[in-house]
Amino acid sequence: MKNYVCLVYSGQLSKFKQAVKTANEILRDPQFYDKLRDHSKFDSDELSANVLANLMEKEGFRIHTRANLTPFGIQARVQSLRYISVSYWKCRKDLKTAVNLLVQETANLFDRQYSNRQNKIINPGTTMAWVAGAIAELMVNKISGGDDDSEMTGNDSPQ
Repeated sequence: MKNYVCLVYSGQLSKFKQAVKTANEILRDPQFYDKLRDHSKFDSDELSANVLANLMEKEGFRIHTRANLTPFGIQARVQSLRYISVSYWKCRKDLKTAVNLLVQETANLFDRQYSNRQNKIINPGTTMAWVAGAIAELMVNKISGGDDDSEMTGNDSPQ
C-alpha cells in the first residue's frame, strides 16, 4: 500500500493553499514517481531515482509548509526534517513555480534525511530535487486542465 508524502499548510493564504493542494495531487500520482524513476543517476546525490521514489511513496511523511512573507532572502529551504519554508513572494503569481518549489524542497528534505550529501552541488540542474521539481511543474498542466499560463487564483494580501 502506498503511503505518499503529504504537504500540510494551515495558513490563510489562498494562493499558497492552492499550490500545496496541487503539489499533493502530484505527490499522490504514480506517474510522478514513474517519471522520477526514469532518471538513473543524479549529480551530487547519493540516492538513486528509484530509492527516492520509493521513499516518497512509502514513508508517509507529513511535511509542514510555511509561506515566508519576507520579500528578501532565499526562495525556499528545508528548516527541519518535517518543515519547509517557501518565499511567498517568489511563487505568488505562478502555480507551476510554486508547485516546483514545494516538490523540489520535499525532495531536498528526503535527500538530507537519507544521504550524507555535503551540500556541494556541481550542476543544480541535474540534482534529484531539481528534476523532481521540474517533473512536478510539467504535471501542473495535467491537473489545472492544460492551461500553460496557470496563474494562482485568489486575492491574497499578506498582513
